[in-house]
Amino acid sequence: MNTAWLDSHENRVEGAVEHGQSVVVSRLKRVWATLSEWHRRYESRARLRTELIVMNVSRVEKDAGLTPGTLRREASKPFWKE
Repeated sequence: MNTAWLDSHENRVEGAVEHGQSVVVSRLKRVWATLSEWHRRYESRARLRTELIVMNVSRVEKDAGLTPGTLRREASKPFWKE
């Protein structure tokens, strides 16, 4: 039996498995990073919505040089949008 061919084949299979695992890990890291960013945006916008309830929004926008409605538009954006 030609064991050299079998060893070579096993090495290629092991290499492919390792590559596949690294691809999966890489994708999972990207998914985690995206979910983390979405969570950060959600928390930030939830905090902004809470603050908008108690503040004089038009006054703050005017003081900051923002166009009317800017803060409310930002607060109402879904977390998956930048």
